[in-house]
Amino acid sequence: MPVVYLHAKTSQIVRFVFSLLFFCPFVLNAQINWDVNANQFEHSMTITCVVENDLGNYYQESISIGVFDGETCVGVAVTDTYFPPSNVNLAFLVVYGNQSNASYTLKVQVDELVLDAGTLSFVSNGVLGTLDSPFVVSPVFSILGCTDSTALNYNPDAIEDNGSCIEMV
Repeated sequence: MPVVYLHAKTSQIVRFVFSLLFFCPFVLNAQINWDVNANQFEHSMTITCVVENDLGNYYQESISIGVFDGETCVGVAVTDTYFPPSNVNLAFLVVYGNQSNASYTLKVQVDELVLDAGTLSFVSNGVLGTLDSPFVVSPVFSILGCTDSTALNYNPDAIEDNGSCIEMV
């Protein structure tokens, strides 16, 4: 592991620059306004779903769910209800398509982070999930970075250490 000797003021500046480098990609990749024009599609499908909160670190009432055919958004919903006992957020989602059957990608936006959440098999006029048995959306939290809190480039949001820590002496 490289050892870096820095003056205190320089250390503050370097820490600020590293924090920008690690946090800006998440902010720049966030797609806050996912839009769907239903008039462009022939088919639709309705989904009652919940977004799982396995990490327990986002207790909020509003999480965006996006369904994508490549880069094209074909469905979007915002969770309206959080259920603390089940640790899930509930959403009602309408997904559109021009084929009667297709496979789409799910994404979830939590704050500025856009997370992969698996795939969805689209079926024209399909209904997936009920209040008793909702379709489960599971975001994949794989934030890489330095997890050593004493390191120069510590990333408090990192879940998995990627070996990039720079020791401050």
